[in-house]
Amino acid sequence: SVQLLLILRVARLLKLARAVRLMSQFRLLWMLVRGLYSAVEALLWAVVLAGVMIYIFAIMGVEVLNKGMRVHWDADLQEQVDIHFGTVGKSMLTLIQIMTLDS
Repeated sequence: SVQLLLILRVARLLKLARAVRLMSQFRLLWMLVRGLYSAVEALLWAVVLAGVMIYIFAIMGVEVLNKGMRVHWDADLQEQVDIHFGTVGKSMLTLIQIMTLDS
């Protein structure tokens, strides 16, 4: 009976030691998760900032290229400007392609 009680106490101590070991691993895992969350948050704000900058430059491109300098170009150049910078959406797509070095 005393030996059974001693075995149960040792088993409880082993369970407690295992729980403490797991908790320290969870602490490290939780630190990693918090770091990843902070990194994703920073990346999200960088994407928002890049989107706002692309939008601003797209508006400027449409205004300058379609309205300001239109009279000095030949027909072929004007067609290319209309294809790539005709609207704000087309201008944003063109700027994203330039930024990512796509075609």
